[in-house]
Amino acid sequence: VLLMTAVIWGGGLVAQKAGAVLQPFTYNGIRMFIGGLALIPVIYLLKVAGKDKSAGSSREVKRDEKEDKKNLLIGGICCGCFLCLATSLQQFGFYFETSAGKAGFITSLYIVIVPLLGLFLGKHVRTLIWVSILLGAFGFYLLTMAGKREGFRLSTGELYILLCVVAFSVHILAVDCFSPKCDGIRLSCVQFLTSGVIGIACMLIFETPVLSDILDCWL
Repeated sequence: VLLMTAVIWGGGLVAQKAGAVLQPFTYNGIRMFIGGLALIPVIYLLKVAGKDKSAGSSREVKRDEKEDKKNLLIGGICCGCFLCLATSLQQFGFYFETSAGKAGFITSLYIVIVPLLGLFLGKHVRTLIWVSILLGAFGFYLLTMAGKREGFRLSTGELYILLCVVAFSVHILAVDCFSPKCDGIRLSCVQFLTSGVIGIACMLIFETPVLSDILDCWL
């Protein structure tokens, strides 16, 4: 499943680069909102398929449902805010001409940043992780800085992508915290809708969306 996720995520980066013809908040707000809406029928179908599964007394079930809804709402909004921040920074990176391949490599550095942030939560970091961090940092240098005349300097797009790595790392920790407490698909739906609403609000405030450009970018 994680391998399939990586394939879909990589293909998504290509689509994000193609969507960079739109302003970042416009592109992200619309795609996230569509993602949330697309999950609503999935949630309904899964609910219908599992409607005959129940356990415990009605009082216990009601109490569990109330707790689940609370965790879903808090977790979905929290994850959605971090997701909006991360994907917006990433899309600004694409907007400032960062290639999909380079953006994919830089963003994948969250693999080693997540354990670093986990240190503040009291989680143990193995020696192999520290080695991976050094290798990732060296690869980042070769990809973004080696051979440049201006020396040790990131382009504007690369800086945005690097910032998005930190935001994605926090987002992953938030998902790790809330996903065991509620249904994963419902959590995804709420976080996508939250991210979409914030993105569309930022679009209306900071950008000048053109309907014809949005329709040209539908694919």
